[in-house]
Amino acid sequence: MSDKVRATKFLKTEDEAKREWLSLLTDDPHVPIDVAYKATCEIRREYYPYADYDMVCAATWTATSINEHEEEYQVAREETVYIDYRGKEHKTGGCDFENIAGVREPVKRYRQPLSRTVYDTKTRTVVDAVWQSDGDVGPLKLMQRVATCELPSLDWAAHFESNQFIEADEDYLNDYHLMPETVSKADAQERAESESLSDMARYAQRDVPGDRFEDFSLCSFNVRESTRSDFLLGVYHVVYQYEGESYECFLSGGAAEGDYLFGPRPVDDSVKEQSEALDEVLSKNSGCSRKTLFLLAVPVLLIASWLFSLLGFRTPYVAEDYLEYSILGAISISLLIAAVCCGMRFALMQMTSNKMKKEKKQFESDGQLMRKQVLELVQNDAIPEADKKSTIERWLTDHSGNVSMSRDLVVSTIGKQKKQVRLLNMVTIAAIAVVLAFGIISGIVASSNHIAEEEQIEAERQYRYENHFSGGEDDSSVDLQYQP
Repeated sequence: MSDKVRATKFLKTEDEAKREWLSLLTDDPHVPIDVAYKATCEIRREYYPYADYDMVCAATWTATSINEHEEEYQVAREETVYIDYRGKEHKTGGCDFENIAGVREPVKRYRQPLSRTVYDTKTRTVVDAVWQSDGDVGPLKLMQRVATCELPSLDWAAHFESNQFIEADEDYLNDYHLMPETVSKADAQERAESESLSDMARYAQRDVPGDRFEDFSLCSFNVRESTRSDFLLGVYHVVYQYEGESYECFLSGGAAEGDYLFGPRPVDDSVKEQSEALDEVLSKNSGCSRKTLFLLAVPVLLIASWLFSLLGFRTPYVAEDYLEYSILGAISISLLIAAVCCGMRFALMQMTSNKMKKEKKQFESDGQLMRKQVLELVQNDAIPEADKKSTIERWLTDHSGNVSMSRDLVVSTIGKQKKQVRLLNMVTIAAIAVVLAFGIISGIVASSNHIAEEEQIEAERQYRYENHFSGGEDDSSVDLQYQP
């Protein structure tokens, strides 16, 4: 480091730095409630060296330039469609039923396959020209900042204005802890040149002609001028102890918000475990809600498909039709029951999620409020130490009770939800079983009744036919459409 060094000013006092550290520490939702009271700290003002390199660089570049455009083209392919008796086109084969006047049974009409040529429109990239290009970039003035020791964050240096630096000499630095340089001048120069090389390549790529380029390379990179300026970054180093463990925090000596770095912090295991338990419940309910919503959509779509199919079915003429219709109706009602079950499960999980979200928000809010109350109590010098201790102990007891109540609430809520889901599933399965059984039985009964009616009608016709040929009845009473 050179004899002439500029250092950042400490824009806040040690007391202000301590207050900032305590405020940031107590913002963490997992730190113990009494951390502001029990934690003891030592604050050191430290200076960390870094260097700015003002450089003038130039380079030449080469690349393969490409001009191209996109165009559409068509690709022919053969596909097969199926035409029904009405001339309507379908993607799949099969059959349809045509109702013809005077004909009792619908006529089955098979769809006829038809092969045709279709054209798909696609897009492709066409290369118009390819050529080798080269050029120069620079000379450009660049500034590279290099940390010459292990810094908490080099970005903090950019948050100081030019008037917030002072000329630092040995007498001034005697009151501060100066961190030693761990990077040699040669290594720092090499890092600065490497950063400049990357910047020059980025600037040069903007000048490459064509729609795009390949095989870009930067050659003959030259640093024409390089001036090093040494600086010192002021940092508050906070070393604090809690329950026998040591922790540390770094605060910038400047006034910019967010310029701080914490290492591991003290953790209240009970608070962290409860917070994670709430997050786990919310995550599981969110995932189950999405699955339930998907399952809710499946029965609805299947019901719509069944109804659409039923609208296209013919009127039942034979016994098998009655059984088929009864089974389809039972399945449709069963799917409707399943959809209602999924909807109720979704509503139940949403209620549980909302309850857990409210509990998590309240739990974190209570903890945050109590930590800030402890902090305000600690910073109030007008209150005797004995009163502070007794008050904080009472708050800790209340907080432990709140954690236990929250834990019990989570356990009871999960248990209640499981019981409700289990009961809902049992009721749904029982209802579906009853509906299916009723549908099958009613279909069998309807089919049997239809068969009995058909047999009775057939017997009456046979009786009339025999009486006609035996001369027992008038011709007008004979069913002329009957075909023996």
